[in-house]
Amino acid sequence: MAIPRKGSRRIVVDNIEYLWYIRRKPTYDQSLDGGLTFAVEMISEEKTATLVVNSPTHRPDSYLGDSPVFISPKDVEKAIQTALSVGWQPIDGKTFQIHLALGQPIIRHHNAPNEVL
Repeated sequence: MAIPRKGSRRIVVDNIEYLWYIRRKPTYDQSLDGGLTFAVEMISEEKTATLVVNSPTHRPDSYLGDSPVFISPKDVEKAIQTALSVGWQPIDGKTFQIHLALGQPIIRHHNAPNEVL
């Protein structure tokens, strides 16, 4: 899966450039309080692996959420560093998934090749 360039944001972590992206419109599940999900990929000419970060925090446009939390570049940086420390390899072509709980990334499962944002 490739992150669309339009609407994505650039971030540099440990001198490596990444793109991160939050869907403009929530999926049905996300709109019903499914949490906020964002994706990260390294900027490279080679095939890159997508990091999918799920958060139990409400999207700002969630129908049921009453206290949304906005994801900052610092949260994205922390998620990237955590994923790298537990085995995410940005160039291996496999999707890697982590869960972010109130700004503290917690690993639940990884290498989910068919995960859809």
